[in-house]
Amino acid sequence: TAWTLQSDRLLWSSVWGLTAVMAAISAVNVVLVFFIMRTLHSSEEVFGLVDSMWTVGLLIGAWAFSRTIRPATTDSALAIRLFAVLGAVSIAVIMVGSVRQALWIVPCYLIGGAQNGGLNVLTGTLLGRRVPAEARGRANAAMGMRVQAGALIGYIAGGVLLEISEPRWIVVGCGVLGVLTVLAVAPFVLRSARAAAPTPELAQVG
Repeated sequence: TAWTLQSDRLLWSSVWGLTAVMAAISAVNVVLVFFIMRTLHSSEEVFGLVDSMWTVGLLIGAWAFSRTIRPATTDSALAIRLFAVLGAVSIAVIMVGSVRQALWIVPCYLIGGAQNGGLNVLTGTLLGRRVPAEARGRANAAMGMRVQAGALIGYIAGGVLLEISEPRWIVVGCGVLGVLTVLAVAPFVLRSARAAAPTPELAQVG
């Protein structure tokens, strides 16, 4: 039988949960420049510095998280970690919206970026473990399509919200919505995690 995303409930719930959270928080990418330059009255140079910190954090997080995954780490544990990380990203976004000076966004972005790096490691590991080698390209495309669609919804929402609300409240609102989304989808992920069968490699080891 050909592999499909729907056939793996743990992966299915993880991908759709990730998509929902991305839709909730992606508006920040549109709003941040207005928040820094209009609300916090900072310069383009400060915006560039702040924005680059997410990438720095991402690299650090990818390295750190990759060292925490062991052969004995179950797929269920990876999925649960994934949503804990999404919650941490959302909290970092709330912290961004609470600052009074732009440079205070730097530590928030380092934290958020590190969690983003961990997110990439966790999703990549889950796909690598649970999807047959011949179907991994299709699996990556299926996940990427959904997550990018969620992000696009967030970008559109960010542009619309700027017409009716202040950047600070949009940023805080995105973070709060992200946390609420994680809490809403967590029961489905936990249920799928409990029902997930062990990976073949782990079954052989045991």
